Amino acid sequence: MPERTYSACAAGLAGLLILGKLVPVLPGTSLLLDKLPVNPFPFYWIGVILIALVLFPQVHSPGRLRSREQFRSTALAGSAIFLALRFGVGFLLQDIAATPYDLSPLGIIRNFFVFFPPLIARELIRAHTIATACRKKHSVGWIVGITVGFCLVGINFTKLSVLQSGKDWGAYLAGEFLPLVADNCLAAGLVFCGGAAASLTYFGSLSAFQYLFPFLPSLPWIGDCALGTLVPVFLLLAVLEQHRILSNGQPTRSQEPMGPFIAALVLSVAFAWFVSGVFPIYPSVVLTGSMEPLIQPGDAVLIRKFSSEDEIYHLSKNDIINFKREDISITHRIVAVLYDESGNVSFQTKGDNNQSPDDIIVQPQDLNGIVENVVPKVGLPVLWLKQNEPVPEGVTDH
Repeated sequence: MPERTYSACAAGLAGLLILGKLVPVLPGTSLLLDKLPVNPFPFYWIGVILIALVLFPQVHSPGRLRSREQFRSTALAGSAIFLALRFGVGFLLQDIAATPYDLSPLGIIRNFFVFFPPLIARELIRAHTIATACRKKHSVGWIVGITVGFCLVGINFTKLSVLQSGKDWGAYLAGEFLPLVADNCLAAGLVFCGGAAASLTYFGSLSAFQYLFPFLPSLPWIGDCALGTLVPVFLLLAVLEQHRILSNGQPTRSQEPMGPFIAALVLSVAFAWFVSGVFPIYPSVVLTGSMEPLIQPGDAVLIRKFSSEDEIYHLSKNDIINFKREDISITHRIVAVLYDESGNVSFQTKGDNNQSPDDIIVQPQDLNGIVENVVPKVGLPVLWLKQNEPVPEGVTDH
């Protein structure tokens, strides 16, 4: 079959993917769908699946056919590890909530009918376009371009339109966009090595668990960023290493490529726990210059949580503490330890670079912990994301 036919089929499938993602977000579409007795889009995606499997010529990925089962096993193991890590963080943070999905028999059937056809169609199209790209010159460039295209198709532009503050944008970029890029890079690697079945094994397992399990973790965006980015990246590295071993004809055991992957995941989940505040010491990025010159904007302070009430009563003048004011975190120095008639303690604080003490006295229940150390400049990305946000009252002098 002429090469142009394969390219035309790949382009046609890509067009169907874009059309299926674009039409639902067009103005007025949601109102039209509400008037229809049945959502037509699952039928659209089922039609796309039939076109990809029946009408269009099949193009196989470069991975060896007899090795594809191993990549499916790796993908399944990766999805299980990801779920275990995500639920582990959720339990440690005590942030497990009831699922928002209907788990009645009819609800489960409806969920699978609505959510799985677009997933299957997407991975079949990804496999077809990447396999076609591998037949061309500069195939790596084509694969990178295809992956970028899938990232763009996966962006929720409706959600982007309602983001306003730098905090909203930062949470979206870290909690959703970076994991989206990591997932698409992993999917490209899986279909390259093991075909659409490998990618569907990974993402299908995650989706099935999401729509079937009665309780789901609800992590802070920094936890979503850490797990949602690092796990797919490390799994991609494991898949590519497995592909290299198989391509060289070396004898393999299923444990070989997963060993480094599991070791890397241990580090990644430890990092996720660290930034999410699971450990007794956790980081917080300083966004203002109220503590200059000791602590600069973009520095991260390492905060040790208080393990007992006695530790709070042992705080003294010149200790640097971290405390909360509504939904913000402030790092200032204690300038006076205050006691009321009953012996209850409170603290007057001041930023080293401020001219006067803070107006509000810090109560014990406001304390997050005491600052143990300062790590310079590691929080600069967070500072850049939030630099346009207004500075809360009481953090710096105006």
